[in-house]
Amino acid sequence: MESKNKYETILLKKEAGITTLTLNRPQKYNAINQLMTYELLDALTAISNDKDNRVLVITGAGKAFCSGADVQDLSSGGTAVEARMWTQRANRLMLLIIFSQVGLIGDGGSLFNVPRLVGPMRAKELYFTGRLVSAEEAESIGLINKVVSAQELDTEVRNLCVKLASGPTTAYGIAKKVINKGLNMDLASVLELEAMGQAIASTTEDAKEAAEAFLNKRPPKFKGK
Repeated sequence: MESKNKYETILLKKEAGITTLTLNRPQKYNAINQLMTYELLDALTAISNDKDNRVLVITGAGKAFCSGADVQDLSSGGTAVEARMWTQRANRLMLLIIFSQVGLIGDGGSLFNVPRLVGPMRAKELYFTGRLVSAEEAESIGLINKVVSAQELDTEVRNLCVKLASGPTTAYGIAKKVINKGLNMDLASVLELEAMGQAIASTTEDAKEAAEAFLNKRPPKFKGK
């Protein structure tokens, strides 16, 4: 197990190809401040360039995952240009936040992603009312995949990560890109994109391993290459 704790607002731990990134401002419910945006971008860049990393888990220390942007930090002065730069850094990091209560709009890609998850009518309701959404409701409307108890969370995450890390992660990445881009394409365009992705995936070591494993009637051993 390898731990990298050079940051002030986040913690990193790597084990067996699984990197865990922990937002570490529990006293602020892990609200994202200016320093955290810089540290997250630095850490995520390093993780994305780490060829040995196969799965990334993002979690939060203490009682909360992340309460969103640190409004006090965001409103502590500065120019419009600085505010825009702050938001641009945070855009990759933020999930759904109830912004109507602080006089801001949703960002971090949430105005793109949330309507596609729950539909435009439900997304507008959530943003305009600013009401809290329980975990159970979030699951039922498709905002999240699964609800588990706090006691089961670490085990569930670990089991999923191990399963993903042992799979053909390069192919997963290609499929993810096709799915994301395909949301705004017609069927013919997606079929073409699939063909291009399949051409790339078929040349990987994992594809060859899958074929050999099938012929030899054994479980494949993927390396993400």
